[in-house]
Amino acid sequence: MVAQPAGEASQRLEEALAVATDAVARTRAFLGQVGQAESGRRPGPAAWSIGEIAHHLVLVIRRAGAYCPETVASDPPDRFDYAAVVGVRRFTLPDIADVGKGGKGVAPEAVRPIPGGDIRKLSEDLGAAWEATAAALRPLRHRDLARYYYEHYRLGPLNLYEYIEFQGYHALKHLAQMERTLAHVRAELAAAKSD
Repeated sequence: MVAQPAGEASQRLEEALAVATDAVARTRAFLGQVGQAESGRRPGPAAWSIGEIAHHLVLVIRRAGAYCPETVASDPPDRFDYAAVVGVRRFTLPDIADVGKGGKGVAPEAVRPIPGGDIRKLSEDLGAAWEATAAALRPLRHRDLARYYYEHYRLGPLNLYEYIEFQGYHALKHLAQMERTLAHVRAELAAAKSD
């Protein structure tokens, strides 16, 4: 694979960061509308609460912030044939945001949330995690991140630009989940008040 010129690499990184930055901002705006009591209620026994989903997003984004610089420093470039990788994907990267297209996965142990967090602090933690991740990635702006990979357990290898964008699409998927959860919780609370 031929490396991109540094200017193109920098632009590609900023485009990838923009996808995730927008998604994190939208997620935090939503969390600002959720009360603490609402954030801790689960819509079903096996489902996560809004607070748990927010904590999961914090953990995933923190992991990305550590993973990318470490991978560029330690992994050899071009470990995969990108055309072959994309050719076997069952869905496109933006489809991650749509459970109907990308499906539902099982979170790896390292990014499974714990219940009971303060929703305001979780929102702040999400913003801080993304800011720290973006700051950790910007020094890589002159490196061609398309030559380095993260191996996703469902999508297969993602080049690091895709992995950064994945943070945004993943957040949007969970934002939709939180919106459904909040509607369910509020309907449940309203029904309990009318009884």
